[in-house]
Amino acid sequence: MSAQLPFEPVPPGVNTFFTFELGYFVGSVIEHTFFEEKTNDFVMYMLHHVMSLMLLSSAFLSNFLGLGCIALYPIDMGDIFTASASGFGQTKYDILAAINFFTLMVVWIYTRLIIVTWICYKMWTDHDMHGDPRLEGLNHIMYYHCFMFGLLCVMNFIWFYMFTQIAKRYIVAGETEDTVGDLKKRQSAEK
Repeated sequence: MSAQLPFEPVPPGVNTFFTFELGYFVGSVIEHTFFEEKTNDFVMYMLHHVMSLMLLSSAFLSNFLGLGCIALYPIDMGDIFTASASGFGQTKYDILAAINFFTLMVVWIYTRLIIVTWICYKMWTDHDMHGDPRLEGLNHIMYYHCFMFGLLCVMNFIWFYMFTQIAKRYIVAGETEDTVGDLKKRQSAEK
């Protein structure tokens, strides 16, 4: 961690990046709450969106922007493949959907399970704001960030387990539909 944290200067573009990210998560919460069909993973996605929004807001307000950018970058990289996998899953191109899905799994392992978990570990172990009286209150903010980010890491592992169930279904039955996230399809598949 930087010795100047959180009083380090903010590089150009970081405020704009955070504003876009905050807007994305506000939009996600609104869309997920009011416009999307309620599936069996509704609560988990809502928890993810709200926690991310709270974490981003806290990082922005406490000037932990560099740390926030480091945490957001690998997550955003995986979101590209998450969105495209969802898109391909809605088409008739099963082979492209499968290729994109397995690419998503590889990217997810690297970015969300390895890199994000390492960032979370470094947040817990490397922050030391003791000594300077101005920083004592910031320890609580840092512990809050570590706890929230740790919960997001746990969610990444749970989602990866769900991905492996979808992959298993594709390998065994050749089906590319997401029966894990869709409650109606999951209930009909179990009958």
